[in-house]
Amino acid sequence: MTKGRTLWEMLLDKLQGPAEFRYYNPLHARIGSAVTLDEVEWRDLNFFVLSIHEYKRTIGGQQFLFVDYTLVARPLGGDKVVVRLRLMPVDDPDQAAGVTHHA
Repeated sequence: MTKGRTLWEMLLDKLQGPAEFRYYNPLHARIGSAVTLDEVEWRDLNFFVLSIHEYKRTIGGQQFLFVDYTLVARPLGGDKVVVRLRLMPVDDPDQAAGVTHHA
């Protein structure tokens, strides 16, 4: 049986903002947001964010974060298409001409 939430818990959730922004989310995407992919086989599909997965790795005492976005498209008259988009931060964005992440 699920437990209901008190008014205090609902107020705290409202003040903290959306759950998607409490974690590493470089695209600032929300569940259900529309995403377009510029790949030949996926250009004509409308993708939506299905889930966001944050990963943390600690190597030599330093923490590395990356994120997977699970995207889904439901074309008319066809099967749904599920794609996982992984973003990993670049070591030095200045050397990478301002690019902050690899996809």
